[in-house]
Amino acid sequence: MIDKQLKKYNIDQLHYIVHLRNMPSIFAQGILCHERVQNLDHYDFSNASVQRRRRRQVPKIGKEIHRYVPLFFTTHTPMQYILITNAPTKGRKQSLSQEELVIIEINANRVFQLEGVFFTDGNAASKQTKFYSDVADLDKLDWDIIHLPNEYPQCYNSDYQRKKASEVLVPDHVPIGFFDHIVVYSQDALIALKNQTNCYCVIDRSHYF
Repeated sequence: MIDKQLKKYNIDQLHYIVHLRNMPSIFAQGILCHERVQNLDHYDFSNASVQRRRRRQVPKIGKEIHRYVPLFFTTHTPMQYILITNAPTKGRKQSLSQEELVIIEINANRVFQLEGVFFTDGNAASKQTKFYSDVADLDKLDWDIIHLPNEYPQCYNSDYQRKKASEVLVPDHVPIGFFDHIVVYSQDALIALKNQTNCYCVIDRSHYF
């Protein structure tokens, strides 16, 4: 059932965007949720105002969103755009070089096999966004927007941006064994990553940036 539903919407991998400096910790412990990572030395590029909104609870569960790892169905999300540009956004920290960012491709089938996974029809911080746990409800998401290729959402309205940022919420952490690929922007970024970790990397610059 899960595999069939994922194939229906061309969901092979889920995506997690992270700063290069945090990769050694990720390779040691996997991807930890926001709540757990606060106890670690890490580079935080999150938007403070967005993080305040993410203190809301998953409906009917009573657990804050911060206790889940947020994964995206796609790249070129509003978050990615804001990180690498000077787009005016309340609570935004200094923009980053694309060389500093890493995208982790995570096996979608393995994630959806986990107990307690939710997905959303938009950014989880938005009050308009709805939460689902049954893969049959993947049809509630706007796949035309999610799968729109190689488009940054800066020119689109707020509802487009919300839907583009639909999430999969994984309780507590994502194990390293779920990783399919590590993607960086350039050869220089790959060298920097290899200097910190012994991971296997695939460079696909055009697909992401």
